[in-house]
Amino acid sequence: MSEQLIRTMEVSGYVGQRVRMHGWVHTVRRLGGLIFLVLRDGWGTVQAVSENEDDLAVLLGGEAGAESVIELTGTVTAMPQAPGGVEIHTPQVRVITPVTETPPVVINKREIKAGLAAQLDHAVVVNRIRRWRAVFWLAAAAMRAFRETLNTRGFTEIQSPKIVASATEAGPTSSRSATSSRWPTWRRVRSSTSRSWWVSSSGCTRWGRSSAPSRTTPCVTSTST
Repeated sequence: MSEQLIRTMEVSGYVGQRVRMHGWVHTVRRLGGLIFLVLRDGWGTVQAVSENEDDLAVLLGGEAGAESVIELTGTVTAMPQAPGGVEIHTPQVRVITPVTETPPVVINKREIKAGLAAQLDHAVVVNRIRRWRAVFWLAAAAMRAFRETLNTRGFTEIQSPKIVASATEAGPTSSRSATSSRWPTWRRVRSSTSRSWWVSSSGCTRWGRSSAPSRTTPCVTSTST
């Protein structure tokens, strides 16, 4: 029978059973003749332990490093001194997506050493940290509570179109100013039988035919007709 696919937060309920989990390689280390693998998924971490290097050879040989996506299969064993009180024995690892280069931001340490700019540039990696994701969990819980409360009171949720204000940054503003200067508004200040003096909204003048210059007439002084 195939092993059941579970999340790390569910491991303690499967003591004595073989299970499968998907996640990222958090750390791999050797200690006292044992090899420890910590798998991290979107809900937490779990530790796998082996005395046999062959069990984790694919991770020890450099073919897949930290943050590689793997499938971990093994037997859940109660171990009071292990994180969470359980660990995975007789592990088997299948690499789904190998990562061989060093991550842009190291996230398997207690403290993040990267500066704020690097963290923002590589948020897709940094947001894998549990305490960072907690911000999104809290926001989601708040929105869910509002929705459930209003639903129980008979409210109807709608998705209405939003009116978004136009951008007011320097680039668009400068562009509009340039356009306004290029396409002026003209008014006639003096006329003769067939020609008139015209003054634009930006202050320049034009001597031309009796009809007003078009909006696309450049705002330059000219005597052409």
